[in-house]
Amino acid sequence: MRLYLYHKYPKKSTKYMVVFFLIIAMLIPAQGALTVVSNDPLADQWSYRDVKVFDAGDQATGSRDVVVAVIDNGFDTFHPELASNVWRNTREIADNGIDDDHNGYADDVWGWNFVDETNDPRPSVFTLSDADTSDDNDEVHHGTMVAGIIGAVGNNNAFGVGINWQVQLMNLKVLGKSGMEEAVVPIAKAIRYAVDNGAHIINISLIGPPDELIKEAVQYAYTKGVAIIAAAGNDYYSLDDYPR
Repeated sequence: MRLYLYHKYPKKSTKYMVVFFLIIAMLIPAQGALTVVSNDPLADQWSYRDVKVFDAGDQATGSRDVVVAVIDNGFDTFHPELASNVWRNTREIADNGIDDDHNGYADDVWGWNFVDETNDPRPSVFTLSDADTSDDNDEVHHGTMVAGIIGAVGNNNAFGVGINWQVQLMNLKVLGKSGMEEAVVPIAKAIRYAVDNGAHIINISLIGPPDELIKEAVQYAYTKGVAIIAAAGNDYYSLDDYPR
């Protein structure tokens, strides 16, 4: 089974993801006086205008009480727009080689890499000259872009802004730099990890054929009250007619 990243153009799947997280943000009680539009120079995005993100600013702009698991090819935890919104497993002691919280993953302070089974979920760092094609560089930016749409820090007068100015982003890597791999088991594991480690929402910006293992993991999340949003794809297919 091959899973595909969707990112090249901000088509339907991006807009649907924006709408979903806008709804979540509006359900969070406002914390004092809020600015409708952040002071970040790249905050004004057409997709945000289309789905009324800025109109919702006086209601809520996110909360550190909400944990969103980003199941993708890993995002850059040191990115200045993400660093302060990254989820941390406070039950785990870093780099002691012990599974302190007994969740089956030692030293998973910043999430987990289900591709290499390590505690570093960040994308691999490599140069353009190392890549066979431009698509190989999906690993550098796809997960980081998705995390940024959900929760890039707001009102810090730098770069752009996420729909949630404040949030906790759980970093779970299930794909390598090619953007297409045998990812059924990693995705199923990542869903269960997210549920068992406190995620309220799971985002999966991937597309692939139906699979029973992933279906069981999704049902597990639902039974625990965890919401899941997944990509609809960029091909304008009806998922009712072409389930994926």
